[in-house]
Parts: sequence; structure tokens; C-alpha cells
Amino acid sequence: MTLGDLLVFSILCLLILDLPSTSGRLLLDHSLARGKTRAAALVPAILLGSLLCFAAGFGIHVWLAESLRTMLDALSWCALAYLAVYVLRGLQMRQRFRLADNDNLGEKTVWPALSRGFVGQLRPGLAVAIAALLFQTADSSADIAERALHAGLAFALAAIAAPVIQIVFARQRAMRLQRTSRGKPGLDKSRTRFIARRAVSAGYRRIAA
Repeated sequence: MTLGDLLVFSILCLLILDLPSTSGRLLLDHSLARGKTRAAALVPAILLGSLLCFAAGFGIHVWLAESLRTMLDALSWCALAYLAVYVLRGLQMRQRFRLADNDNLGEKTVWPALSRGFVGQLRPGLAVAIAALLFQTADSSADIAERALHAGLAFALAAIAAPVIQIVFARQRAMRLQRTSRGKPGLDKSRTRFIARRAVSAGYRRIAA
């Protein structure tokens, strides 16, 4: 892979990793509720999950490139179609994501949050998307070790940059999500009832005490 190919691959990986996801939502909620410094503590777990997902995607790429050498052009077109569907699906997921209510985070301590961030990146769809990106940018005839080293370094840079960007711009993205929720007020009714029930239950407990 040339320097230009590595740069393109790294930028495309960054865009793919920055799509709405479970780990991205986790970083957003923790950045708003606990602060950016505490949210940054989740980055190593998310990075490890991303690197394992890259290893799976690279394995898929090598297996298909070696098994179907005569169909590389067809594989490249199929990979491009899959990337288009993956990006569109990721953009649609943005409409379904909502912010955590106040400090009502699912993970009260750091270890469940780390676990969720790690597991959230182990997505088969992401691994296939990485393989599809490799079909678009990597030279399938090059040495496998050389491809793995170059692509791995480029992906690692993107995997570090993506969560950092999500933390830095957490407040701006939260405002955008809030504007989207205001446009669909029916989405928040069930959450409002849940919080009201929780508040009433807490009031009864205080009275009983």
C-alpha cells in the first residue's frame, strides 16, 4: 500500500468508526454525565475491541482474496455496495439514539462501562466493513505481512482518533440529538413515565423511612 492508499484507508476507517454505535453512545453519555476525563478512560477498551475487529476483517479480506483470486473485481464491487448499505444503516441508527436521562447511566462503575465499550466494538458488520475497505484500498497481490502491518497502523490511528473526536464534540452532538428528539416528541413519552414512576417510588421510600 502506498502512502496515499494508507491515508485514504485511515480516513475511511475513521468515518466508519465514527458512525453511530453502542460504544459511541456510551462515550457520549459518559462525557455528558461524568465529564470528558472519565469518558477518556473508556477509550483503551474501545480501542482494543476495534483492533480485534480489524484482525477479523483482515482475516476475511485475506481469505476471500486468496480463495477467489479470479473474482477480485466482482468482490470489489460487492464490497463497495456493502459499504454503501452499512453507512446508510449507520446514519439511520442516529435517528433512534437518545441521550441518557440526567445521570441515569446503565453502568454505575468503570468496569461495566469498560466491558460494554469493548464488547460494543466486536461487531460482525464492522469486521465485514473493514474487509470491504481493504478490498478498495489494499493491493491483494502484496505480501500478507506487509499488508497487515501497514493497514494495521493506519487503522490504529483511526481507531484512536474516532473516540477522541466523539468525546471532544460530545456536547455538540448531544445538542443535535436533542433537536432531533424535539422534532419527534412521541419518542420521549415512555421514558418520561419511567422517570416519573422512579421518582414516585423514591418518594414513598423516603416517607416510609
